[in-house]
Amino acid sequence: MIKQLLSLLRRSTSALLVLMLLFSLLFTASCTKEKSSNTEAKQRVTIRINDNPVRELTNVWVDIQYVEVKVDTTTRRGDYDDDDDDDDDDKDCDRYGTWDTLKVTPGIYDMLRFRNGLDTMLATGFVSSGTIHKVRITLGNRNEVSKDSGVTRIPLSICNRKPYVYVKLKDKEHTEIVNGEVRIQLDFDIARSISYRNSRYCLQPYIKAYSKNRTGSIEGEVWPRAANAMPMAFNTTDTAYAVPDNEGEFEICGLKPGTYSLRFNPSNNYRDTVLTGIVVKPGEDTELKKVVLRQ
Repeated sequence: MIKQLLSLLRRSTSALLVLMLLFSLLFTASCTKEKSSNTEAKQRVTIRINDNPVRELTNVWVDIQYVEVKVDTTTRRGDYDDDDDDDDDDKDCDRYGTWDTLKVTPGIYDMLRFRNGLDTMLATGFVSSGTIHKVRITLGNRNEVSKDSGVTRIPLSICNRKPYVYVKLKDKEHTEIVNGEVRIQLDFDIARSISYRNSRYCLQPYIKAYSKNRTGSIEGEVWPRAANAMPMAFNTTDTAYAVPDNEGEFEICGLKPGTYSLRFNPSNNYRDTVLTGIVVKPGEDTELKKVVLRQ
């Protein structure tokens, strides 16, 4: 009787080991198959970035090391609903897709250079064919700000101490296809990304993606320059800022279609001014008449 039980136990243990081995092989094959299929068909991706500024800072230097996109190469899923960014930190392959690295020049970017409709190409390259659901930007530790055009550079720490910045994309809402190339436009909202805590500046990047074909912009000119006015466009669902250039011209991009108000909050004893009823249409620039502020 005892010999029969031992024989049965050995057979059961062997069967369990075989099942575990098969499961491991299937998981590895799944990941390997997905990665290998990625090399068979590629799509070109380009990511551009601009910023929403903040009044008191003249420079915001952000240390960017890597830019990746997460591609779902399968057809079994509908809307992408992976909300757990932490699960992505150390994984190259999971049930939601694979991360592909784009070509980027690692270095320090002054984000306040890319304002008033200006942007720069952040990354580009060929990645696996499939739907792109996320952008992941890896930051370095050489982040700084300045209030005096770079004379004094102030350290800018990362608030949560995590180097990863995630931007979620909705298929066909946040991407555009131009001549077969997937184009992604990012807006780095400096005003929301930087806080002042315990006598120190802290960076918690707030970056959103938008499609130029599905959003609009507000363009204008405000005088005098002595007013140092920062235009703010707002409605019940959206808020965005701009800093006029030396000619007083400004542009606020990436606005969802709708009706906005535009507030000018100046300094040097100039009066606040609010314009209302500004209609923003997708793919169009709404141009305003010159605004002259009074004391």
